Amino acid sequence: MGKLGDPYKLTELLDIKLGAHQEERDHPPMMFQPSGGMDQIPRAIEATLPKGTIQLNSEITEIKQTENSVTVTYQDTKSGAVKTITGDYAISCLVFPTLNKIKTDFRDDVIDGLRAPSSSPIVKNGLQFSERFWETKEEIYGGITANDFEESGTISYPSNELFSNKTGVLLTSYARRGGAIKLGNKSIADRIETSLGIGEQIHPDNFRKYFNGKGISMAWHKQKYALAAWVTWSRRNIIRKMPPLIEGEKRVLFSGNCMAPFHQGWMFAAIEAAWHSIEDLDKRVSKE
Repeated sequence: MGKLGDPYKLTELLDIKLGAHQEERDHPPMMFQPSGGMDQIPRAIEATLPKGTIQLNSEITEIKQTENSVTVTYQDTKSGAVKTITGDYAISCLVFPTLNKIKTDFRDDVIDGLRAPSSSPIVKNGLQFSERFWETKEEIYGGITANDFEESGTISYPSNELFSNKTGVLLTSYARRGGAIKLGNKSIADRIETSLGIGEQIHPDNFRKYFNGKGISMAWHKQKYALAAWVTWSRRNIIRKMPPLIEGEKRVLFSGNCMAPFHQGWMFAAIEAAWHSIEDLDKRVSKE
């Protein structure tokens, strides 16, 4: 057990930047999560679709419309073969920085809207530990440690397999803005070392001791098919630039987490945008 330190002064407590997320109704401190990880949600959706519905390794190069259809040209990233597929409508869920690199015949106001929001750089690091020391040594069960290290910001503790003798993975960095750029410009080995250095200051004598050498790092703004974790809309551009995107193109609708004016980013923004896309598509089809 550690030794008790001197209590904080009231002025010091008031200066601690904690609880900011909890001020927002859509950021509760704890939520349920799917067993096996968040990717189990899209995997479950995939399993219910007819085989062949999802085509992997397909890089879109062009989107072209007529009055009655839309054709998507794509390249098989394994064979190099160029193929096309045509449908009545297309719903694009691509993050805008990626969509902006594809050749399209979109209207000028739509292109202007797609370029309006700013790209949000995000880096996340995850490290595995041989012992769940935060539980066994520090009695921390789930939750987060918010911090002011720009290359971390958050340490998240797993809420699964509590009290077990298994290894555990901590989200050790959720870097944003300048901190994400700084961390993302490092090699993966250096990113992990940065997390270890920060973690050791928050959990002295335990972070490095129980790190088992396994880690992962993802810089979303450096991923070819993302180029951002999400986009951030200003209030001004939501009013001025988003309406043409909500209206959509002749045969292309825009959805995904870039198309939620109130909840930007993450899955719940994509769900909010999907509600509108479903309603819009239904109205369009019913008029034909």
